[in-house]
Amino acid sequence: MSQLPSDDESYPTPCHIQIPRGAETETGLITVRFRVIGTDRWAELSRRGDGDLLVEIIAGWDEVYAAGGKEPLACTEQNIRLCAAIPYFAAGVVAGYARRFSPLPNFRPRLDA
Repeated sequence: MSQLPSDDESYPTPCHIQIPRGAETETGLITVRFRVIGTDRWAELSRRGDGDLLVEIIAGWDEVYAAGGKEPLACTEQNIRLCAAIPYFAAGVVAGYARRFSPLPNFRPRLDA
């Protein structure tokens, strides 16, 4: 049986954030609780910018810290928008959402086409 998600449902999903540290890159792991949105809504929000898109799909998060790394950062609209302005944060979150909900990872093109 298949069932559509309700508006208040969210799905905990691991997201890998590639954090620049000098000349190196460190991978941070956060858990984001995603809301599922339709593809038309995704397209509309992505045209408006990462802030609007992430505010819509993020219902909560864990392991996100303020600068300095000591205080957990509350998952508020303002903080989501601040994080969305950081390119590597937005990229990691969007990639996590795509891995969880996109059919593309399972797509296999026809070889005889």
